[in-house]
Amino acid sequence: MPPPIVAWLFQGVIWQFGGRYSDPDFTIRLAEPAGVQAGRFYQSTVAEGWAVASQDLNADFVNGLTAAMMASTASLGGLSRSARSSSGRLSCPKARQDSAAVPVVPD
Repeated sequence: MPPPIVAWLFQGVIWQFGGRYSDPDFTIRLAEPAGVQAGRFYQSTVAEGWAVASQDLNADFVNGLTAAMMASTASLGGLSRSARSSSGRLSCPKARQDSAAVPVVPD
């Protein structure tokens, strides 16, 4: 079974690049420069090898196959009970002002 499509995960990424899905009147804004930059950043995380596509993200995380995952904090309770080590949350990666393809991890 393919992984579920969770479009809301991309919303945080597009916001980090100064973009948005749409205006209040539902004018679509995904294809504007900020949306394209966010999409290219997402794509580069896998192409550059520091992120992987997973068939079962939760299982990979709790079994120690991945060090991090991008998911809802709603799943944090179950993950914490299942994981072999402690887990927490961080903000989405953010592009530096001078480069849209370099993530900045919050302090």
